[in-house]
Amino acid sequence: MRGPGAGTNWRLTERHTMHAPSPRRTRTRRRSTRWTPGGGFTLIELLVVLAIMATLIAVTLAVGSSVVRGGKGARTRDAIRVLEQVLGDYSTGIDGMPEPVLRLPADVAEYERDERNLVDIRHIPIADARWEARGGVMLNSGGLFVAQARQAGYGSGIEGLDAKLIAQYSPEPNPATVSEAEAHPSLATVMDGWNRPIRYVHPVWDGQIVSGMRAAGDAGSYVEVSNNDEGYLYDGTNRRQKWIGDADKVLIRRNRILESEFEMVAEEDRDSDGGVCVNAERPYFYSAGADGDPATIEDNIYTQDPRFAEVEQP
Repeated sequence: MRGPGAGTNWRLTERHTMHAPSPRRTRTRRRSTRWTPGGGFTLIELLVVLAIMATLIAVTLAVGSSVVRGGKGARTRDAIRVLEQVLGDYSTGIDGMPEPVLRLPADVAEYERDERNLVDIRHIPIADARWEARGGVMLNSGGLFVAQARQAGYGSGIEGLDAKLIAQYSPEPNPATVSEAEAHPSLATVMDGWNRPIRYVHPVWDGQIVSGMRAAGDAGSYVEVSNNDEGYLYDGTNRRQKWIGDADKVLIRRNRILESEFEMVAEEDRDSDGGVCVNAERPYFYSAGADGDPATIEDNIYTQDPRFAEVEQP
C-alpha cells in the first residue's frame, strides 16, 4: 500500500521530467575567409596591398630624385650661361681673350683702398688645376675669373643670378691658419646646383699640365709654370708660357684620370676633366656634376663641349 505522498512525488518528478526543456543544439559557424562589408582583410590580401604600396613608394622616390637632379642640372646650366655671357661681354670689351692670370696684391685690403699705388703684385693662374703651394688645393678657377671680370668692370651680369648660386668661397681647408698673403683668396664664386664651384678652363691652361709622361695609376707631377725654360705637357706637346711674374714661383698640376685608373687613383687626386678648348681663343665653363668628380666626364655639365685628347702613357 502506497503512502499518501508517494504518488504525488512521482507525478511531480514525472511532470518535471516530461516538461524539462531539451538541450539546445549549438552550431559552430565557420568564419568566412572572404571580405564582406564590415569585415577585414585576410593576411594574403594585406601582404598584396603592402607590396603594391612599397612599389608605388619606390617609384615615387625614384621619380622625385630624378626631378631633383634635373632641377639642379637646369640651375647649373643657367648659371654657366650667365658666366658665358659675362665672358662674351668681357672679351668684346677688351677685343681679345682675358689674361690667364689674376693679378692680386699681397695685401688684398690695400687693393681695396687704392690699386694704383700697389707694387707687390702676385700672379695666380686662373686654371682648373691643383696648386702645389697650398698643399694641393684646387684653384678656384671660376672665382678667379669672376674677380678678374669685376676688376675689368665686366662682372655686373653675375649680380642677376639667384643669390643661392653665389657664395664667398676659398678652397683653403684651414684659412684661419694661413696668412692672407699666402692663402688662396676667398672670392665671390658662382656655384652649381650641388653647391660646388663652377670651373673655368682657359686655353693657356687646358689639356693636361703634368711634368713628363704620366704613368697609368700615377696622378702626375707638378710643373713650375713660372719657369719659362721648363716646358709642360699640353695636349701631348710641350708649350712654354710667359704669363707668370718673375717673382712668383708657381707649380700646378692638371691631370686627366681615365676610368680604367679609378681604382688606382683616389678621387681627391683627380684634378680635372682634362678637356681642351675647341676654340683656342675661347675658354669654357663646366660643373663636375652630381658626383663632384670632374674625371667622370659623362656626369659633367657643359654648355660648350670641349675636346678630349687621347692620353698617352708609357
